[in-house]
Amino acid sequence: MSISRDPIEFGGKKVSLHGKFRLRTNKPAEKLHITNIDAFIPFGKTIDDKVYFYDQTGKVPFLLISKKDTIFNPDLKDVDAKNVTTLIQHPNVRLEDMTEAEHMELARRGLKKENPEYTLVNLDKAIIDKHEEEVEMIEIKYLITNKKKHLGKKKLMYIASALGLSTRSEISEEKRYITFLEQALIKFLEGNEKKRKEFYLYYEKIEQAELLYFINEFIALEYVQNFGGIYKVNDVPVGFKIPDIIDWFATNEDVYKGLKLKVQEFHSNKVTS
Repeated sequence: MSISRDPIEFGGKKVSLHGKFRLRTNKPAEKLHITNIDAFIPFGKTIDDKVYFYDQTGKVPFLLISKKDTIFNPDLKDVDAKNVTTLIQHPNVRLEDMTEAEHMELARRGLKKENPEYTLVNLDKAIIDKHEEEVEMIEIKYLITNKKKHLGKKKLMYIASALGLSTRSEISEEKRYITFLEQALIKFLEGNEKKRKEFYLYYEKIEQAELLYFINEFIALEYVQNFGGIYKVNDVPVGFKIPDIIDWFATNEDVYKGLKLKVQEFHSNKVTS
């Protein structure tokens, strides 16, 4: 009977079975226990470089991975489709296209180990994702460095700070400082899909980036202080997280404007002014 190649629902995401998959480990020759393959794999059978055995109970099959990288092709082989289906759901196998936050959520739910010994990647999808990233980075580089419609120093500072980058520098010459910000942003966004999405958000809504920039400055200059996990302004508790600070300043605009002036005075006569 042919095995389904329909996407697998796992961890709240649909995972495709199409394309070539690579299982990578730093511990070749280790036994990777897999289930529900006995109908497809005879005892002691070798297929390609993958050797299948049963453990001492005679009931739980395991796959002996003989190399650092093992390739599966579900599109061509039913046994590989079955293996990849099992590997996707295996607790000791990390899925490379899931973010760290998604993986840790799976670990919290007991679906994955925190530090699996194996990593499974869809090589075809990785190639497509890489191409899409390259196209996206071309556009982002243009938006950051375009001389005809340049963001300017302040907007670059706002976006960099909102993304979590430091805007501090020993550079004293403005043109060199702008180049420093451009290069830092581009390097930071390469290989970081989540931050690229945030970049587009702040590029379109620069006022949000500006607000985060000043709040980061308030914290750096200790106008907003953290005591035991609680942020305070002039000894007044304002919350536990940055969104709490934003909400507090929304109803205390005079305080925000006053602190903003203090930040501007601190940076006066500096390249960051």
